Amino acid sequence: SYTVTVPATKTLRWHASGAPQAPSESRGSAGVSYTWKAESLAPIELEPEGPPLREVLPWVSVSTVPSWEAVAQWWRQIALLRISADPPIQDWVEKQTAGLSDPRSKLKAIFEGLQKEIRYVALEFGRGGYEPHWAHEVFLNRYGDCKDQTILLLAMLQEAGIKAGPALIRTASAGPLAEDTPSPGEFNHVIVWAEADGQEFWLDPSSGSCPFGEIPLE
Repeated sequence: SYTVTVPATKTLRWHASGAPQAPSESRGSAGVSYTWKAESLAPIELEPEGPPLREVLPWVSVSTVPSWEAVAQWWRQIALLRISADPPIQDWVEKQTAGLSDPRSKLKAIFEGLQKEIRYVALEFGRGGYEPHWAHEVFLNRYGDCKDQTILLLAMLQEAGIKAGPALIRTASAGPLAEDTPSPGEFNHVIVWAEADGQEFWLDPSSGSCPFGEIPLE
C-alpha cells in the first residue's frame, strides 16, 4: 500500500497507472490521507534494453503543485538569476567567436567549445537536484551536470547576443510524463533552445558526443 497525507487546506493531484486506479480517503488531525492498495501483483522480470518501468509497473504520482506554470516559475527563480557572464566568460566568448559575423556560426562555435572544455559530472543531492550552480562557478571548475552546463551555455549565448532559453524535459528512458500531477520531479533533464538567423536550435551541452543542431534519442 502507498499512503500520502496532506493538510486539509491542500489539494492533492494524483495520477495512477495500472492497479489500483483510485485511492481510499480518510480524515484525521494531520489532514487528509489517500491510500492506494494492490495485492497479488505478478513480479516483473527486468531485461536488458527493456522499456521504462513506468510503462510496465503500476505506479502512482502525487503533487500539491497547482500547475505546470507554477513549476516553471519556481525553477526560473532558482536558475535564471545564475545566468551571468563574468570577465573570464566574456573573454572566452570573444575568443571563441573571433572572426565570425553571423549568429549561427557564433552559436555553433560556442556550443562546440563548451562541449570540448566542460566535463559532465552529476552530484545531485537534495536541492542540488534542481538548483544549478552559478555560470562562473561551472566555467571555473570546468565541470557540471545538465542544468549547470545549460546555465553556462545560456550565459555565453547571452554575452554573444544570441536569443536562448532553458527547456526542462523528461527523457524517453524515464517513461511517460504524469501530466495530471505538475511537479519538478517529472523532469530529469535540461537542454537549451536557441534562435539564430531565423532558425530554431535544440542543444544538449551535457552530451559530449551529440553534434550541433541535434539532441540524443533518449
